[in-house]
Amino acid sequence: MKTCRVCGITGEDDSFVKKENLCKKCNSEIGKKYRQENKERIKELQKTWNEINYEKNKEKKKNYYQENKEYIKNKSKKWKESNIEKAKETQKKYYQVNKEKIDEMNKKWIKNNPKKAKEIGKKSREKNKERIKERQRIYRLDNKEKIKEKNKRYLEENPEKRKETLKNYYYNNIDKIKEYFKTHYLENKEMIYERQKKYLQTTNGKKTTTKQNFKRRQLGHEPLNEWFKGSEAHHLRYSKTPEEQDNDITLYVPRKLHRSIPHNGTTGKNMRQINVRLLEWYFANTPEEERNPKAVKLYWNYCTLPEPDWSSNLNT
Repeated sequence: MKTCRVCGITGEDDSFVKKENLCKKCNSEIGKKYRQENKERIKELQKTWNEINYEKNKEKKKNYYQENKEYIKNKSKKWKESNIEKAKETQKKYYQVNKEKIDEMNKKWIKNNPKKAKEIGKKSREKNKERIKERQRIYRLDNKEKIKEKNKRYLEENPEKRKETLKNYYYNNIDKIKEYFKTHYLENKEMIYERQKKYLQTTNGKKTTTKQNFKRRQLGHEPLNEWFKGSEAHHLRYSKTPEEQDNDITLYVPRKLHRSIPHNGTTGKNMRQINVRLLEWYFANTPEEERNPKAVKLYWNYCTLPEPDWSSNLNT
């Protein structure tokens, strides 16, 4: 049995400090008080001792970590789970202090483990999809001018690449784009109408109207069949000169079929192909006795005679 020389409590030997008449509680309080009074001195002593025993401590820590790897990892994981905010703050502070060192280590690791790094990056992006979106949105709002300038520079440096990208995107997402414009038109019909009205009052708008009216007057309109819902009128001709009568011949065809081959009457681009396809559709959907002789003649011309010199023809 021992009696504490500070608080006077009596107890078993195991509740006292060895070789001292001092209970563990009093010993702890005395030690705490001493550390508070000699904080700087103890810090200096620890620093000096660590410098002297640096290699020894390093080896000791390394060996201890290797021997207790799983235990340390589990302990660290449990602590992080129960102290999430504190762990994040500690990690943030450590990164700010050792930013260059950590970035260099990460670069080396990515270089040595490209496949693993790619997989981790993919998982991270999937896990933090919403957070990344929000961060990108904030960045775009804060750096509008910078992004605009960057995009402008890219377009100037890569015009052909940009053109090819847009073309591929259009053909791969044609239904999606059509649906978008259809919805946009329905939702903003009044606004679009007002904008078109204002445009037609400008100099360029007036020029466009004049061109369209001139084109319609020159080509004329003599339909081979009746208009039906979802159809578009297409001018059929094999003329060498504007005076020839087949400049007036038009054919109503389904909109989708009419736009299946991009064509241009000014340059003659794909005009032979589109005319043949549309006439074949007309023959397939019109009884033989009702077919217009002009359509038969045009079909014969396109299938047997050389292609016209479109540069000398009218716009279609």
